[in-house]
Amino acid sequence: MTEKISAAGQDIPPGLSAPQCTRDAAAAALSTASIQRARLSMRSLAYALLRDLESLFEASIRMDGPEQGIRLAKAASLMICGQLPVRPETCPFCQEYADSRCQQCGYAQTHGGICNLDSSAFVAFLEAFGKMGLAIKSPHDILQPGGKGMPSKEESVDSLRSIIQDSLAQARYLTGIFASFLDMYPDESGGFDLMAAKQRYLLDMISALPLAATGSKNAQGERDQVLQRLLDYW
Repeated sequence: MTEKISAAGQDIPPGLSAPQCTRDAAAAALSTASIQRARLSMRSLAYALLRDLESLFEASIRMDGPEQGIRLAKAASLMICGQLPVRPETCPFCQEYADSRCQQCGYAQTHGGICNLDSSAFVAFLEAFGKMGLAIKSPHDILQPGGKGMPSKEESVDSLRSIIQDSLAQARYLTGIFASFLDMYPDESGGFDLMAAKQRYLLDMISALPLAATGSKNAQGERDQVLQRLLDYW
């Protein structure tokens, strides 16, 4: 006879840890309608981002100076961050437990509390995410190409363009895959895999930001904090 262990009053099948089983149960309690609403919201953002990434890539071709390149890297990073699925409407739990029913939310019960408490995994992520945004916006040192130890204007532009274009290409690839996943995701299959895919997409997209071209001294360090917080997101 196979023995079961118990956590939080729930039987846990052998081979599953308590946190994993709890997340499974929380995701399984989501309605198909809530999953669909969150999925379609994420899908809309993904396709809008794909269009904007094309425009940014075209802008990177036209840039003709280091200062313009840095400004484009900042704009691209902030624009991408602004279209990542971090809004309440992209969360199936927020869709399910809206209208002041946060105490019943399975995500809140498994991730440190409701999403206005400092203990919440989502709040910790949002705080780090906001700090990264501020670091990206921070003033940068104006480059003086051709000075002692500095690359020429052409070399500076080429280097910045390479960083920006590589980042945009990666973001386009990742977003295309995510959009296709959302197109095909069966809402009736539950919310666990949808949340896991969302977490992976956020990790990959934030890793791909062209922060090395923003001229910010702190942005990459702040990104490390965001990525660390995201590990606890789901």
